[in-house]
Amino acid sequence: MKIHGIARRRLGTDGHGVTDLVAMAGCPLSCKYCLNGPLLANGNTKDITADALLASVMQEACYFVGTGGGVTFGGGEPLLQWEGVQEFAALRPDWMSLSIETSLQAPQHVIAALIPAVDLWIVDIKSLDPDTYHSYTGGDLSVALRNLKALVDVQDKVLVRVPIIPDYKDEATAQLEAQELEKMGFGRIEVFNYVVR
Repeated sequence: MKIHGIARRRLGTDGHGVTDLVAMAGCPLSCKYCLNGPLLANGNTKDITADALLASVMQEACYFVGTGGGVTFGGGEPLLQWEGVQEFAALRPDWMSLSIETSLQAPQHVIAALIPAVDLWIVDIKSLDPDTYHSYTGGDLSVALRNLKALVDVQDKVLVRVPIIPDYKDEATAQLEAQELEKMGFGRIEVFNYVVR
């Protein structure tokens, strides 16, 4: 796997309990206010095997056991390196949770392959309007929606995050989108103010 680094001992930010966030390299989107833009642009990555990553995060084992936490793969887009995530998932102990922060910009078979391995999908849906989504991310909303629908059957393991984005989407629109997501079958939805740097 190619990663930028590991942010350790994060509490209540990237899933339940204390987590280590593994910042994966690469992203298919180009969001206008990307918080990780400078990180993704600098090209400073390192290769790590699933075994080595597990050995590294085991430093936080007592925190994970005590809080129900574990490892979160973020990015970038971790689904670009899904085989590495899958390999890590097969190696981790049962008490270590595994979360993914994702835009769901990936082929359908990737989602299907990871569903059994992931304890929490933190899904970042920038907009439910195709034009706004493309204008803001440069990506195709239909890909994200197709994959989101594939997660309805495990919706108890899905948190959908709906941002309020300056110049792109106001709070009223975000609330309407949250209602649409509820109609799709999702119960865990977070509307939040997007931080612009």
